[in-house]
Amino acid sequence: MTGLSADERSLLRTAAREALRERDWLTEARDALDGEPPSDSWPIAMAAGWPGLLVSEADGGAGLGPAEALLVMRELGRELAGVPLIGHLMATALLATPAPPGTGSAPLARAIAAGERRAAWLPARVDAAGGISVDPIEGPGRAGGPRIDERDRVTASVGWVPDAPGAHVLVCSAADGDGRPCTALIPASEESVEEVASYDGSRRLGHVHLREAPATRITTPVATIERTWALAQALVGAESLGAAERLLEMSVAHARSRFAFGRAIGSFQAIKHQLVEVLRRIDNARALAGRAGTSLAADDSDAYSVACALRFSAGYALDFAARAA
Repeated sequence: MTGLSADERSLLRTAAREALRERDWLTEARDALDGEPPSDSWPIAMAAGWPGLLVSEADGGAGLGPAEALLVMRELGRELAGVPLIGHLMATALLATPAPPGTGSAPLARAIAAGERRAAWLPARVDAAGGISVDPIEGPGRAGGPRIDERDRVTASVGWVPDAPGAHVLVCSAADGDGRPCTALIPASEESVEEVASYDGSRRLGHVHLREAPATRITTPVATIERTWALAQALVGAESLGAAERLLEMSVAHARSRFAFGRAIGSFQAIKHQLVEVLRRIDNARALAGRAGTSLAADDSDAYSVACALRFSAGYALDFAARAA
């Protein structure tokens, strides 16, 4: 995968903003919290070419890298856009390893790259003991991850899966009877995905319940699963960073236009201090976003640490901006 020049990234950013401009995403998010069914936003992603962002050109994708994916997620965060992209991007990242001949997965992988089949990634990571673990549906800590048997049937319970409702394919890391990891592609169904309420109206979440579900198995190195988990942290952080940046812009505009005691409230020292603190936290996250993009692309040894730092820093900035705005 190749990265873009600064000018090309600027064009990608502009194109993303143009693609998202047609919808009032904030109103849609509020309506979703009130129980309104979400409108289909996947055609926007397909028209922009985002489903294949991380897929090689040889496999029908754009052949771009983590930095470009972070840029697009940052723009989605700026708009609070309810485009179910993050789960799909993670699925394509996990499928980056070519499938062995005869698995029958190549046509499906190409359909996923083109966006004809929307995928959702079941968040799973390799734990310290070398096993696969996931977020539980209930309770703290980590739970055992998906298992795949000798008949290529998957059993799993995974909580809070981003973009699972409405997905055509579920993509997950699973362990076989000997504990060896692999990737499993499972057709999604209404029976396997339980949509759950969330405080975030811009993203649909689901609990996934699989019991001996037929799957297509692809051998996947442990390193690929670990890289995918690191990329997920960075993408969530980039989306949070974009939302924090938009909140700062809205707060500054409000501080300039709102008057009290004959003066713009932005001239008051207390307001200035709050806005500067938001900017300081955002700048920290911006620096980490740049580092995360290059570290993930180069597969540096510190890529996971930097990605986690980005997620924490951006979430910290967003939380403070939301409270201070």
